[in-house]
Amino acid sequence: MYKFNSSFFNKNKLPWAVFIFFGAILIISYFYQAEPNPKVSLCIFYNLTNLPCPGCGLTRSFCSFAKGDLLASFHFHWLGPIMFLTTFFVWLASLLTVFGITKPFEFFKLLSTNELFIKTAILALGICWLIRLSFIFFLKT
Repeated sequence: MYKFNSSFFNKNKLPWAVFIFFGAILIISYFYQAEPNPKVSLCIFYNLTNLPCPGCGLTRSFCSFAKGDLLASFHFHWLGPIMFLTTFFVWLASLLTVFGITKPFEFFKLLSTNELFIKTAILALGICWLIRLSFIFFLKT
């Protein structure tokens, strides 16, 4: 029987993996040019309903924030800047861990498994989605 090898996730390797992975995401988001109004959507929910899903626009928002375009970032999705800043601070915490300062990274590890934090993040995504839908249904003519 195969036993899961958790040695990859030990204290020494996980911060390096997070540092490399999140660093790559931050770099790619700076150079990626997302279409403001794409002609083709990869979102199955949008393709079926012609309505945005809770996550529609997050990539464009994230990438706009990486380039410093705050107005466009908030236009695409209100949670994109928060997601970008969280990604940046987790990346920074992993970098600090590589240099021996472990408390910030331990905080993010604890936060990522906290049930209340996860429920709050899902609730925030749902509330933003409902507000976006209300703009579509009630405020646009």
